[in-house]
Amino acid sequence: MIELPGDTVHLWHAGIGVDDAEYERLGSVLNECEWTRARRFLSERHRHDYVAARGQLRWLLARYLSVAPGSIRFALGEHGKPHLANAPPDQELVFNLSHTGPHVLFAVGRDSLLGVDIEAWRNISNLNSMVERCFAPAEQRYWSSLDADSRTPAFYAFWTRKEAFVKAVGRGISLGLEHCVIGLEPRLHFASLPRGFGDISEWSLLDIDVGDGVSAALAVRPACRHVFYGELARQWWRDDGFAATARRIQ
Repeated sequence: MIELPGDTVHLWHAGIGVDDAEYERLGSVLNECEWTRARRFLSERHRHDYVAARGQLRWLLARYLSVAPGSIRFALGEHGKPHLANAPPDQELVFNLSHTGPHVLFAVGRDSLLGVDIEAWRNISNLNSMVERCFAPAEQRYWSSLDADSRTPAFYAFWTRKEAFVKAVGRGISLGLEHCVIGLEPRLHFASLPRGFGDISEWSLLDIDVGDGVSAALAVRPACRHVFYGELARQWWRDDGFAATARRIQ
């Protein structure tokens, strides 16, 4: 069992690429509703990624709850955000996950609003117009001041921070990413949030280093004191124990 104090968030970074045998093992713990959703994906790769991510999520939560991964029950919030079904032995555990390319990032906490986002960088032809639509005026001015080579990494850094927030509150980008304003000085923080989502002092915002060419961020309310980050080896779910170790990053 993985111990998780109430003022702590655990972040786990894993690979989403699995072979046929691994896919079958991960898929075996999904329920019929999850398989129904998986079959709706027209792209085989998207279906494969969903099953791999969802299966690993179940195995991970099972480590915290000391239950079989297939026995875990999920429910959906008002706006479709998945959560544990609020029945024993959920233990007030909350989670969020995001995947991009070969990466999947899991966040696990207790009794909090929790959101995580990870994005692999790619060239975007209409990047300027996306900045105009999704960034606040102060963010636009900062982004425009950067040299050409810095603009794509900066865009994804801002995007993942904003996405982490809207995922934490269980809303989509229709909430208005431009209303979630990021401050950089004297430290990374929310400078402004949409009305009704608490004071900025109640939130923690953190960039997550998962490697070159990828941006990731965590948003959590109430602000947490401790964040730990760990890398999960391939087929980590096959071990009887949990061999991965996490290092403190906040």
